[in-house]
Amino acid sequence: MAAKYDLYENPDNKTRESGYHPRLLKTQPAMEDEICTSISNSCSVTKSDIAGVMEAIYGNLITNLKMGRSVYIPKLGRFSISLECEKLDDYNSNPQNLHVKQINFKPDKRLKEDMKNMEFSRYHREKK
Repeated sequence: MAAKYDLYENPDNKTRESGYHPRLLKTQPAMEDEICTSISNSCSVTKSDIAGVMEAIYGNLITNLKMGRSVYIPKLGRFSISLECEKLDDYNSNPQNLHVKQINFKPDKRLKEDMKNMEFSRYHREKK
């Protein structure tokens, strides 16, 4: 099934040329129950077992990220964190309000390769 997209006018700013850019249409996300059912239907593992494994992966991911480690999940990619704090004047300063800025995800090479044959279908929305 092809992913639906439409074209949107570029914002009027200095970082992007005028014209249009493609954007995927917002759809319902694949939720845990649907994912567990789909995986269960394609193998001999039960839906409950899959849900348990997903919960264990999540817990392990959180534990390792909180220890400052990156986490590599084969065929998916690498998770890591980046930090943020108030501006520091010099190297010897102690950071104040140090916190996680974001959780980074770098997709695995195989995942990126498998996405190269993705199919798209243009959706023409009614202009207001």
